Amino acid sequence: MKKWRLFPRSLRQLVLMAFLLVLLPLLVLAWQAWESLSALSNQAADINRNTLTDVRRSEAMARTALELERSYRQYCVLDDPMLANLTIRCWRTFIRLNEPNMPACWKSRRRRCPTIG
Repeated sequence: MKKWRLFPRSLRQLVLMAFLLVLLPLLVLAWQAWESLSALSNQAADINRNTLTDVRRSEAMARTALELERSYRQYCVLDDPMLANLTIRCWRTFIRLNEPNMPACWKSRRRRCPTIG
C-alpha cells in the first residue's frame, strides 16, 4: 500500500497539488458569491413587487381623493343626504387604502369618519 507523502516526488505532483490548493478557496468563494447574488436577486424581486403595489395603491388613492372632493363639493352645494353617504364612503375607502402607510399609533386608535353637516 502506498503511503501519501507530504512532499511530492515530482514536479507534476507539485504543480497538481498547488493547483488544487489554489482551486479549493476559489470554488468556495464562487459558491458564496452565487449564494449572495441569489439572495440579492430575491430581494430585488421583493422590492419590485412592493413598489408595484405601492404605485397601484397611490393611483387608487388619487382617484378616491378626487371622488371624495367632488362628492363633498356636490354635498355642500346640494345638501343631499345621499351625497353625504357617498362622501363618507369615499372617506372610508381612502382611509382603508392609506392604512398600510399609517403610523402604528394611528392604527391603534379607532379613527372615526368626520361628520358632515
